[in-house]
Amino acid sequence: MRWSYVMDGGRQGITMLVTLVLAAILGPAAFGTVAMATVYVLFLQMLLQQGMIPALIQRKDLRPEHLDSAFWMVMATSGALTVVSIALSGWWAGVNRLPDLQAVISVLSILIPIKGLVVVQEARLRRQMNFRPLAIRTTTSVLVGGVVGVIMAVQGMGVWALVAQQVTTGVVELVVLWSVSGWRPRLRFSSRCAKELLGFSAGSSLASFGVFINNRSDALLIGLFFGPAAVGLYRFASRWVDMLIEVSVRSLQAVSLPELSRFQDDRERFDERLLAVLGLSSLLALPALGILAAASGPLMALVGPEWSDAVVPLQILCGVGAAKALVLFNGPMLQALGRTGQLAALAWAAGVLSALGFVVAAVILRDVSAEGQVAGMAVSRLLLYGLVFLAVNLFLLLRVTTLSLDRVVRVVAPSAAAGFAALVVGQGVQATGWANGLSAQLRFAAVVLGASFGAVGVLVVWEPRCRGVVSELRCRLVSALGAGSRSPRARTANPKTPRDQDGSLAHSCAEEG
Repeated sequence: MRWSYVMDGGRQGITMLVTLVLAAILGPAAFGTVAMATVYVLFLQMLLQQGMIPALIQRKDLRPEHLDSAFWMVMATSGALTVVSIALSGWWAGVNRLPDLQAVISVLSILIPIKGLVVVQEARLRRQMNFRPLAIRTTTSVLVGGVVGVIMAVQGMGVWALVAQQVTTGVVELVVLWSVSGWRPRLRFSSRCAKELLGFSAGSSLASFGVFINNRSDALLIGLFFGPAAVGLYRFASRWVDMLIEVSVRSLQAVSLPELSRFQDDRERFDERLLAVLGLSSLLALPALGILAAASGPLMALVGPEWSDAVVPLQILCGVGAAKALVLFNGPMLQALGRTGQLAALAWAAGVLSALGFVVAAVILRDVSAEGQVAGMAVSRLLLYGLVFLAVNLFLLLRVTTLSLDRVVRVVAPSAAAGFAALVVGQGVQATGWANGLSAQLRFAAVVLGASFGAVGVLVVWEPRCRGVVSELRCRLVSALGAGSRSPRARTANPKTPRDQDGSLAHSCAEEG
């Protein structure tokens, strides 16, 4: 799990810095154009990755023949999808009334076979819970891609700076992962192994298609109704929430599928592990989302005045992110239990509702300002996640497991309260007006610091794990002070601290006291 967090944390940290620089240079329209092209290519990539990777991870008896068969199936599919992507690029550009989109899609289509070449290597490492090579791959590729993108943006390359960033990242990912992975495909194909994998991956791919529509219908539909500038504002606000969710929750989600799959036949242990993952996800995500919502104004002022219309959408989308943090683990839960059909039905229902919600909101908001359009789309997202998706996924969780509603609420409530406290305190810092005279950087830091204190205060009072961390830190401090105050003779006579003797921090604190 630590290497999973290194992987996602490094990627999102570097991406955040690069995004700030590129956003300040390029503006909303360029971001919107690339987002509209990327969602097209990502849809095709999803068909490759999201079906086969879970199938290889979840399978109990994975043999070398499965890996080889999976590799050649993925490569054949990626070649066909690349041809389809380039052939339909002109149609997609015409639908969006943006001729420049065709060339962008054609270049980004090279990412489809590049991603296909690493599917089996990545699945194999994830199955082994060996995230160190994946962390090296991800951090290196994002760093190199970010440097290339910034250099091209400074040179005035516009949209192509973002395209070059993505292509470079994909190529470096491929080179690094093949360098650190010891597995190589053989020229063999087993139809039996292929059928065994396709039986699982078909349902998983169908589910991923529904998830894709749910998560990416914003870029698809906002572009059709409002154009690239609105897409850029919405996706830029959404990207901050996605980054935070990636760092706090996706790392856990990546570990949860192989972890839960180990206990698919031991339901008591399965439920315990699932509840532990849900609690840790809430603890990491909900307070951070409250801090982000509180600091949204200073953050956008830090990027540039052309992004001010993204402040309110960012605050609203933080609420969407909170709901996502609580429902994301139903996917690994159902995959680990082999219920891919049920997962597909749930994902498709969510995708259809999400698309319909965007269409209805777009029709209603057609004549309002750009800021109102983007904020209204964010509100439609919040209503859907907060009122529908959260309730349905909670019902499913209670139905599939033996967990009770009371246990789930007790695990999540402290983190939710901490997120709300962060929002209130952060808004209070801004309402006082004392930070208005500061620079954008200092104003942002002041709001983040105040909101963080609010969140930590609630967690220390209410959350048992945080109280334990504070208690441990206090014990270490007491032990350090006590050791420093002892005479040299006393330290020589008793060179081992009480912790060294029996490993008990509580015993150490008691003796030092």
